[in-house]
Amino acid sequence: MVITNKSTNANTLEEAGDARQDGGPGGASRLLAWPFVVAVGLYEIGALVALLPVFGDGGDWGAAWRRLLAVSASVALFFVILLFFNRPGRLWWLAVAVAGAVAVVAVFGTAQVSTENLRLNGFNYRIYSLVHKYVPNIGPQVNQNVLGTFLAAFLPLPLAFALWGRSWLWRGYFAVCAGLVGSAVLVTASRSALLGLVTLFFAFALFLTAGRPRLTWLALAGLVVAALGGGAYVLLQGFTSIESGASRLELWRTVLAIIGDYPVTGGGLGQLANHFLPYATPAIYAYPQPHAHNIFLQGLAEFGVSGFVGLLLTLVTAVHLLVRYRQLSALEPALRPVVAGGVTGILVLFTSGLLEYGAWNGKFAPVFWVLPGMLAAAGLRTNFGPWLAKMRPRNLVKTPRPRRLLTGGAVLLLLLLLAPGLLINIGKLLNDPAASAPFYRVAGTLAPWNEVPYRNLGALAQRQGNLAAARSDNNEALKRSPGDWLTLRQQATLLENQGQHDAAISLWRQARAE
Repeated sequence: MVITNKSTNANTLEEAGDARQDGGPGGASRLLAWPFVVAVGLYEIGALVALLPVFGDGGDWGAAWRRLLAVSASVALFFVILLFFNRPGRLWWLAVAVAGAVAVVAVFGTAQVSTENLRLNGFNYRIYSLVHKYVPNIGPQVNQNVLGTFLAAFLPLPLAFALWGRSWLWRGYFAVCAGLVGSAVLVTASRSALLGLVTLFFAFALFLTAGRPRLTWLALAGLVVAALGGGAYVLLQGFTSIESGASRLELWRTVLAIIGDYPVTGGGLGQLANHFLPYATPAIYAYPQPHAHNIFLQGLAEFGVSGFVGLLLTLVTAVHLLVRYRQLSALEPALRPVVAGGVTGILVLFTSGLLEYGAWNGKFAPVFWVLPGMLAAAGLRTNFGPWLAKMRPRNLVKTPRPRRLLTGGAVLLLLLLLAPGLLINIGKLLNDPAASAPFYRVAGTLAPWNEVPYRNLGALAQRQGNLAAARSDNNEALKRSPGDWLTLRQQATLLENQGQHDAAISLWRQARAE
């Protein structure tokens, strides 16, 4: 059924949504849903597997259960949208509700950000927000980075409906919502959120230039120039020249050290703050952080491989949809703003996530699966997706034999590369000198470049009181990675306990320099 330009109200869209569109043999109309379903499933599996380190290390079970509840609520919300809003009309009404709710959060949420934390560089927040002047603080304070990232991720949805809506009345409603949300993003002055707005600008440029090849190439050229310009600025000025840049680098180094010990399971659900100090670089040893300030590092550090792959699949699917569904004229009118807003919102979230993770991690965590849920529900009513048909598991098996052999060899090689990390992770979870040592030694043999197994062996030997073996293992770890500050710190502590204070001080200084 074709939706004409006369489809200007929700009832007409609802009726149009009732018409079943099979999309070819096997129901190609359903194909848009399954990549997001797999991603959400991996996200939940990662959360469950990430309970193992909490059990093995005796972590904070209260934080773990609260985090598991938030993750499970996210997954449940995704499937509720997928099952009950899989019609254009229902998606339209869901967008009405989401846009209004986000606008309310923008108004009252911005009022909860203290004026001292608003880094506006001369802007007058009273002009841009209409919030602090008229709305009193009525609740607990909100971090401006978390709020800004949340608002930036949802801003594309009302903006898309304002641009592609079928009724000027509803376009006005969505335009007001977009204005409130956009002004609140400016008020937070969050750099991660502003980075996301850059993604919004270029993604919408690609959507708006659909069917105009010259303008599309112009938009792509602008995107390339902006990316190269940003990269050149960072290279010339140095990342540490940016406010908090030095501490971000130290924080990411710390999180990478945690990932080195827990590459498969992650360090534990909601446990990053508990692990922080034992792994912290000397430069930020006194400043424990609740999250990694990077969505990809947080995915590995908290959810392990499974959750990390789920995040990557969400991002890759959104990029594919941006490329494949950019020509909105080929879509049902009711689904055009859903696709444009949902895809752009996901891309904004991941771009902002390069510097910030709090929005996916904290109070707003469950709502971020709204956008993938809306896209998956839209996929049940579209005729597109032949490219996704090739990704079906049963179709992958039907590939030619040489390709299957090549794929199998690549998978085997990947497993061999992942084997040392798995052994290290198992040894860390066992947390017992006698049981863990064999896993570390095999991992050290399989990965002669990796210092983690011998550093952990040194820690185990020190726990057993075998100081000679501890020093030997630490020295082997330093041969593999001379600048490993964790091994240097561990060796310095060992020397200090043996009364060799001068040598210990030298190693402490070297660790701090590294």
